[in-house]
Amino acid sequence: KWNTNSVTYYVNTSGGPSGSLAAIQSAMQTWTDVSTSPFTFNYGGTTSSTAYGTNDGIDIVCFGSINTTGVVGQNTYWFNTSSGQLGDSDVKFNTNYQWVTDGSANGYDVQNVATHELGHSLSLADLYSSADTEKTMYGNTSNGETKRRTLEQDDIDGITYLYPSSTSSPTVTVSSPNGGE
Repeated sequence: KWNTNSVTYYVNTSGGPSGSLAAIQSAMQTWTDVSTSPFTFNYGGTTSSTAYGTNDGIDIVCFGSINTTGVVGQNTYWFNTSSGQLGDSDVKFNTNYQWVTDGSANGYDVQNVATHELGHSLSLADLYSSADTEKTMYGNTSNGETKRRTLEQDDIDGITYLYPSSTSSPTVTVSSPNGGE
C-alpha cells in the first residue's frame, strides 16, 4: 500500500470522450469521500504523457490501446518488494473499446471503470464471486454500467482497513459474566 494517505494523479484525456476529465475526477472523489479513511486522491493537472506502465514515480490516467482482449481498463502499479510500499500506479482506458461519460449503452462508462481501477491503486483486488457483483471491485463490467460509480460497504471496508483514520490500536474490553470474579 502507499506509505502516505494522499496520492496525486495527472490525467491525459486524449483519445477519451468529452467529459472524461470530470468523470475521472469524480471517481477520485468517490474514494476520497470515504469518511472512515483519511486517504485522498488529488488531481495534479493535465498531462500530455502517455507513459502508462512506466515506473517513473508519476501516477497517470490515460487512454490508449491495450492489446489484451476483454480488458477495458487496467491499472499497473509498482511496489518495493521488501517494504510493500507502492511507488507508482498508472491507469489506462483501452481505446479498442467505445467510451462514454453519460452511462449510455453505447460504451463503457469512464467514471464507472475509473472508480474500479483507482480501487486497485489502493491495493484492493478484483472480486469475482457471484455475491460480489454489486461491489465496485467486482472484476467484470458491461456497456452502460454505472453502479461502480458508488462504493458498497465492502469497498468502504477495504479502504478503511488499508488506510484507517487512526493508527492507534483499538481498545478491547473483556468482561466476565459473573462481574469479573
